[in-house]
Amino acid sequence: RCALQISVTYTPACFADLIAREACHVGDRHGARRDTRRVVQSGYGHARNGRVSGTASIPERFEWDPTLPCRTAQLDVGTVAYTAIGSGPPVIFIHGYGDTLFTWRHQLRDLRNELQLYALDLIGYGYSDQPPIEYTVDTFISCVRQFMDALEIKSATVVGSSLGGAVALCLAKT
Repeated sequence: RCALQISVTYTPACFADLIAREACHVGDRHGARRDTRRVVQSGYGHARNGRVSGTASIPERFEWDPTLPCRTAQLDVGTVAYTAIGSGPPVIFIHGYGDTLFTWRHQLRDLRNELQLYALDLIGYGYSDQPPIEYTVDTFISCVRQFMDALEIKSATVVGSSLGGAVALCLAKT
């Protein structure tokens, strides 16, 4: 359904129980395959015991880079915040466990003249809605798929860090 190129940073073995699902078995650094279906518990301060509630106030621009507009996309589970800048082939950046799109500020600054860049706050993180749902890897995969559909992105290079890398791998596999 989506043509994806994947770039994944190292995901520690301690996240192996959080980053895979039935349809996406991920090997840890020792080659052991893990099948995990557990709820992702955010350490970012929003999610507690796999559930969060509320909506963050979304700024017009990010204080750490006023050239980046803060935009929103409506998904089935809520609204996600993202930024988009540049032109060229699309690249989607997915942040890691307990992080936000702020992680990608340097890449957004350095690559904006060559590529169409998208960085989003996954549902439950940063400026995105924090609905009272279970936060599983399936939730995040669906979030990125719906994000691509909402923005009519047919194919993209997907870059993920930590949990975002696992989401990217699972996206490519399904």
